[in-house]
Amino acid sequence: MNKNKDLLLLRKPHVAALLSISTSTLDRWVAGGIFPAPLKFGSYKSCAMWRYEDLLSWVAAND
Repeated sequence: MNKNKDLLLLRKPHVAALLSISTSTLDRWVAGGIFPAPLKFGSYKSCAMWRYEDLLSWVAAND
């Protein structure tokens, strides 16, 4: 496994664009357990990001 990919974090608009879905659909998928929940950062956990490697794994499993 390439460790550089583990460090690549993507924001919601980028994840949605890579999956060709809207950010609202991404929110529904996360809430429904269809897509992995993001990592949350910041004092109020307001910054949500996904690991690129997790995105690739999910796409491979759901292809």
